[in-house]
Amino acid sequence: MSIVVSGQLSEKRRKLRARKGVAVRLGNEAEAARLDAEIRAERLADYIRVAVDAAPPLSVEQRQRLAVLLSGGDAA
Repeated sequence: MSIVVSGQLSEKRRKLRARKGVAVRLGNEAEAARLDAEIRAERLADYIRVAVDAAPPLSVEQRQRLAVLLSGGDAA
């Protein structure tokens, strides 16, 4: 299965990028770094949303395994 995430930014990502731009212009490096991490997390959430929407329904076991991965565990 090939996943393609649209190049179009979600409204939330667009606003986060704008806020990051302001933080950078004002020299607020800590806020810019925090917003950058939030932008990356939102991009990952968008990717996951697209992948889940494109996938067939998951079994309970598959959902549990993915939940372990997303919480930082080893689902092997």
